This record gives sequence, structure tokens and C-alpha cells, in this order.
Amino acid sequence: MVHRTHNLASSLRDAISQGQYVDGQLLPSERELCSREGLSRTTVRRALQQLVDEGVVYRVPGSGTYVGRSRPQFAEASQQHATIGLILPSLSNPYFGELANAIERECTQAGYQLLLGQSNLSGGSEAPYLARYAENPAVQGVITLASDDSVPVASYHQLTHAGKPFLFVVRQAETLSADAVSTDHVGGARALMQHLISLGHRRIAFIGQARTRALRHFVGYREALRAAGLPEDPALQVHSDVTPFDDLGQRGVATLLERGVAFTAIFAQIDLVAVGVLRGLRAAGLRVPQDVSLVGFDNIPSAEHLDPPLTTIDHTVQEIGRLAVLFLQDRMVGRYTGPARHVIIQPRLVLRASSGPAPEVGEV
Repeated sequence: MVHRTHNLASSLRDAISQGQYVDGQLLPSERELCSREGLSRTTVRRALQQLVDEGVVYRVPGSGTYVGRSRPQFAEASQQHATIGLILPSLSNPYFGELANAIERECTQAGYQLLLGQSNLSGGSEAPYLARYAENPAVQGVITLASDDSVPVASYHQLTHAGKPFLFVVRQAETLSADAVSTDHVGGARALMQHLISLGHRRIAFIGQARTRALRHFVGYREALRAAGLPEDPALQVHSDVTPFDDLGQRGVATLLERGVAFTAIFAQIDLVAVGVLRGLRAAGLRVPQDVSLVGFDNIPSAEHLDPPLTTIDHTVQEIGRLAVLFLQDRMVGRYTGPARHVIIQPRLVLRASSGPAPEVGEV
């Protein structure tokens, strides 16, 4: 028992020192560690307590175990009316609505107000918000997504000159050095494809946007095909800037059928596209998953209520929101002044009824 406790504590300590878990990050739960390591709950608890005693991690009752030393609350009087600026795309996408809620919840707990701006993820629409946040004395820091096209570098420099830190969520701008809490979109896409391939699918279509930055899911799609030794067929790929997203999905199905290509599964770039794909397949008399399996990405609230419920990727939005506010607060109060930190959160594969074994290609 003692050596197992010591081994687990040593393994976690090494993972933290090597940067696999960063300061403030939530460790896997006791249940997850028990399952992963094949250990009893008692052994896991003793190992975690050993790290707590060493000051390597700290516990938050009802929340979990976090990397670093327990921090006092920094909601000082001067902070009570301080504001964090947030820039997200249209909240008509439920995923971004969930993310905004998660960030707002963390801001409230930390004693900050939240000021929200909605952009269309282009540098042109993002820049005015950044300028206003730089000029607003109440705004002490900014959380945003990197633009799809040219990043308004000069606007971010306005924040820097005003002494206001900024942080990227979901995806970061490669041209700027800043803290970022992002999702492994490529890895998530690979996981979806590996799931479909394990079910026997060999003719997997992709339907998504044409804009380059939005196609990280497409990168994972292609990588998984190559890793499985499957050919990449351009006829199975539909890239379009049709809006809204559900129309993109429905028209994407029509395009595939017009091309006359055989397919047994469709990877929809995001769940909103999958909603349209589902509608398009039904209009064509194709059943999901009996004739065509379908997967999406984002795990929006309605995904589990579709008919059939959608297999998808979950971003762990609550953890993104928690780390984003924690890291930004570190900068705002001078608790951390070091190099830019970039945490990539591994998404979770959510298996539901929309994906099943591949039929014979001739049946589609």
C-alpha cells in the first residue's frame, strides 16, 4: 500500500514538474485516477494528501484538487467594481453562450464584472471592442478568441500600452505572445475519426466551412485517414461559406448526393452543421445511423436531444472558463509576471446513438 501511494504521488509530481499540469489546473478526479491507475480510493487519497502536505497541490471542497499552493481570495475593495472585457462570436452558437456563462460565473466568484462584446471573428469587427476596452478605465483585462482572418495586432498593442493583460480562449493568435487556454481541436477530430474507423467506416465525408482557420477539425480528419492508411477522396469533402450553419449541413448532404459518391459516415465540422446534415439525410430518405453515421463537434446542449442523439466532442467549457479567469487575474494583480502560458485542454469524446457500425457501401 505504501509503495503504491508513493509511486502515484511521484508520478503526479513528475507530471506537474514537466508541465503536463500547470499552476491552477484541475487534476483528474479521485475516481479517474483510481480507474486509470488501477488503485483503490484510499491509495489515491493518500497520494494526493502527500502532495497537499508538500504544497504541490491544494484541495477545494466540492471542486477537486488543483496544482499549486492554495491562494487567498484577491477580491479586494479596489477590485469590487473592476471589469473584465470579453469578446466572443455571436451567441447564437450555443457553444459560445456556454463559454460566456462559464467565464461570467468565474468572474463573479473572483469579484469582477464582465463586459461582453460580440464579433464575427474578423479583425475588423474585433478591433473596435479592443480599442474601447483599452480606453475604459474600469476594464483591467481582456479575454478573447483569435480572429479567423488577420489578427488586429495594433489593437492588442493598445491594451499592452494601457497596462491591460489579455488572454486567448479556445484558440490563440500565433502572431502575439499571450496566455491562452485552448482546446485540442485537431486531437478531438482525430478521436472522432478513429471512432468511426473502428466501427468499420472507410468512406467518411467531411462537411464544414471554407475559411482556413475554421478547418482545424479538417486537419484532424485528414490525419486520421492517413494514419489508418485510407485514401483521401476530395469528392467526399464539402467546404462552403453558406450560412447559417444548419443550411450549410443540409446543402452539404445535397452536394454529396449530387456527386454520386458512396459514403457511410459524415463528420460535421460542428454540431450546428450536424443539425442540418441530419435534416438533409432525412430528406433523402437515409437513416442515422443505420445508413449513415453522423458525428459533430462542440457538444452543445441540444446535441443529446437530437433524434438520434449526436456523437460529438465536449470542450470541457467550465474548465476553460475557470483557467481563463484565473490566469488573467494572475496577470492583473501581479501574481504572475512570467512568460506566456498556454494550456491545451484535451476534449472528451461523447458517444451517442448517431454513430454505429458501417453498412455495406452499396447500401447507401
